[in-house]
Amino acid sequence: MPSLIPKIPQEDSNKVARAIELARGRERYAYDYSWPPEVAMPEKIHAADQWTIEYLLKAVEINIAVVGNGVDATAQVIEEEEKREFGAVLKSALSVENLDESFFAGAQFVSRKSSTERPRSIAEYQNYFGVFEKPPVLQRLNALSGRPSARQRDQLFGWQRIAGVNPMVIHSVTRLPDHFPVTEAHYTRAMGAGDSLAAAAAEGRLFLADYALLDGAAQGVTGGRQKYMTAPLALFAVAKATGSLMPVAIQCTQTPGVGAPIFTPGDGYRWLMAQTFVQVADANIHEAIEHLGCTHLIMGAVCMGMRRQLAESHPLRVLLEPHVKLTFAINNNARSGLVSKGGTVDQIMGGTIEATLGALKAGMDRFSLQDSAPRKALAARGVLDPTGLPVYPYREDAVPVWDAINGFVRAYIALYYKLDSDVAGDIELAAWLDELGSEEGGRLKHLRPVNTLPDLIELMSNIIFIASAQHAAVNFPQYPFMGYVPNMPGAGWAPAPTMDTPDTEAELLLRLPPWNMTTLAADTVWQLSEVRVNYLGKYGITAFSDPRTSPLIRDFRAALEAVEEDIKRRDASRLLPYPFLLPSTIPASINI
Repeated sequence: MPSLIPKIPQEDSNKVARAIELARGRERYAYDYSWPPEVAMPEKIHAADQWTIEYLLKAVEINIAVVGNGVDATAQVIEEEEKREFGAVLKSALSVENLDESFFAGAQFVSRKSSTERPRSIAEYQNYFGVFEKPPVLQRLNALSGRPSARQRDQLFGWQRIAGVNPMVIHSVTRLPDHFPVTEAHYTRAMGAGDSLAAAAAEGRLFLADYALLDGAAQGVTGGRQKYMTAPLALFAVAKATGSLMPVAIQCTQTPGVGAPIFTPGDGYRWLMAQTFVQVADANIHEAIEHLGCTHLIMGAVCMGMRRQLAESHPLRVLLEPHVKLTFAINNNARSGLVSKGGTVDQIMGGTIEATLGALKAGMDRFSLQDSAPRKALAARGVLDPTGLPVYPYREDAVPVWDAINGFVRAYIALYYKLDSDVAGDIELAAWLDELGSEEGGRLKHLRPVNTLPDLIELMSNIIFIASAQHAAVNFPQYPFMGYVPNMPGAGWAPAPTMDTPDTEAELLLRLPPWNMTTLAADTVWQLSEVRVNYLGKYGITAFSDPRTSPLIRDFRAALEAVEEDIKRRDASRLLPYPFLLPSTIPASINI
């Protein structure tokens, strides 16, 4: 923590000391691009960036809960030797050096004890919740009177495009691509005779989820069993009567034909199988790109450049430090465990680990840090205007959270930059941005120069939003939607359906994971949804040395509290609560 009032470099008289400090920072923080391939990572994690005692204790608590749930839910008997084995794992977790290997030890431990057979019915998947509360998506299904109707299930499937783990895919369309030949007859089967495909397109009520990035991805194998993942196209429309986003048609691959028919809601279990393959694709795009790539690793690159090119007394570094706390540690954890060869992602997701990381890099290369503000990103997908898509919880909550962040950043930057020329003359800021886009640096694409106050305010607002709210939006829905594995498995365990696939629950069951992969997936997403160690707007007393920031932080917190009250009012009428962007629950930094 800087001991003096922050200064931009052109106003600091001690330029020599500042240059020496930066040189040491560049020596201390060296880049590594080995894993994930071609992605900027720190070569070494230093003590200042490591886990805190609070975090270590939380990891142990979580592992104990995972094992307790597994034992309770599956009536397992843990032998004395296994107790000693797990005890050793927990003991090793209480050290900085071992947490990367032991954080998810509980999930791995339970999965090794679980059967490799799959449940005998879809209903049996509900049984894996002993200590854990049942995921909200399952609670919703169980709350529906009797057996949920096909229409109710379809509504819940559509809801997950706008309020699930990955609300970043759907985009507005006025016409469909030639390789997705949905007809008026398909549309009528789904939406009824009172609507038409042409009317929905003309009225802005037509939306597409396209998973083309997965086309041709190598399929994974786990435990000697082939897994399956496709690159589906799914069409949705807003129902005129209810305003709900409803699924219309699904094609399980990018190439139409007999082997890839178009399924609609009248196709029984084959329709549910097609939905399953959309969920598999959505889970793989979510984990590789929207979650790991476009929050964790983008922020890792931002932090690396910051530590190398911004002096500790630079006001922008002072602003960002609370928003990068523990990010290097959790990214290294993912690198050495979750996304390593043979790790959790390799086991439960559809593609090979190389395919997963290839999608990650492709997604990151498409990402623009300066165009990631919610309004810009939503507008680029044609989903900012509520006229065509009146209900979109991610949009409704993300925009005001970004606005609150932007208001704080604007006021903070005004303390140190008075004119556009102050921004243009900041050599450390320019060096930071150059390094972020350099092949020898952060390797982020599409960066533009920042020479004006509006440019700088938007950039810093985007960075803080990614580190806090955006990560919360793609991380904390994981257990609510993926914890009930039949709702969103990481892989298909039999090929995508065709019209020749028998229309039975048994065929749907074949495409769902066995018990050991079910427990591994459910436990892992529960762990990922459980950790919060800091909160947006709640800065510690040592975060800022400049007393002028105190009233700005108070205003920021007041703005967030107002946003929270508005979200709670909206939640009262939603199909499912959307608590993931409640400011009081948003961590300040990516630390899980």
